[in-house]
Amino acid sequence: MPSIVRVAQVACEIKRGILRSLQRQADANGMSLEETLEAFQSTQFQAIKSGRFIASTTNGSRSVSFSVPTIISQLQPDTFFSLTEELCASCEVALAALVTAGNASPTNEQVRAQMLEYDNFWGATVVRDDFTYLRCH
Repeated sequence: MPSIVRVAQVACEIKRGILRSLQRQADANGMSLEETLEAFQSTQFQAIKSGRFIASTTNGSRSVSFSVPTIISQLQPDTFFSLTEELCASCEVALAALVTAGNASPTNEQVRAQMLEYDNFWGATVVRDDFTYLRCH
């Protein structure tokens, strides 16, 4: 199984939840998961580059109200891009693995299932009880 570098310091449950949500959106819109991930990254970039989320505006009286932050908007921009880049890289590796295995046209569900095979979507998978070579300074 290929190793994906875990770069985003985001809880694995959030990663899996975002991936599941994006896969549902991809299916509903007739898009590939890869296209949806790329659109998600671009859309979120547009939302965060100003630093604030505008919920509504008024023209004449110059009133502006801001939205309550969501899970995504609470991520720092560097963490957000680490997360989306990790999702995109995982998707590319999963697509390549499926094609290599003989599935030339995998469904979004198959791609997501392949992505969930990688360690970066799960917490600690191995616990060691032998600390013989552990050096503490």
